[in-house]
Amino acid sequence: MNNKQKLMIFVSFALLIMLGVRSVNAYFYTYVSAEGTMPIYLYDESEITESVPDVGIKSLTIQSTGEDPIFVRVKAIAPSEVTVSLNEEMTGWSLKGDYYEYAEKIDSGKDVTVIFDVDLGDSAKDGEIYNVALVYEATPAHYSDDKGWYCDWNDVIPPGEAIVVEGGN
Repeated sequence: MNNKQKLMIFVSFALLIMLGVRSVNAYFYTYVSAEGTMPIYLYDESEITESVPDVGIKSLTIQSTGEDPIFVRVKAIAPSEVTVSLNEEMTGWSLKGDYYEYAEKIDSGKDVTVIFDVDLGDSAKDGEIYNVALVYEATPAHYSDDKGWYCDWNDVIPPGEAIVVEGGN
């Protein structure tokens, strides 16, 4: 028996062993089935417009464009040397964790604006650009007889599915 024949016998024997192993066999033959139901959630939409009306100010307008009311919250993200705070003229907004939440529901076709003051402080370098991002989330407004209108931030409207982003600086 030459080396070629020995190699062929070894490869044939190895293939037979591999076919007997269940996990290897499963690689070649797969079958999947599922039963039951899956809920489909239809989300309300919102539209935003972001602007920088003046030096040291950044604003965001959120409009509810769906059929049902929504609740919104906004988070400001900035470099460590930049201080971002809610403008003193803003009412109805409160800081909860990292987000400023708007206390009232926003009905369909209505909008709300939030304005942030941006302070570069003494550590800012002339001519350097600092990026301040405003991130917002929306959730459908829920109603119950005992709570009235309330929001559930575990039920956030997924970005890209129902949120249209326009503008921004």
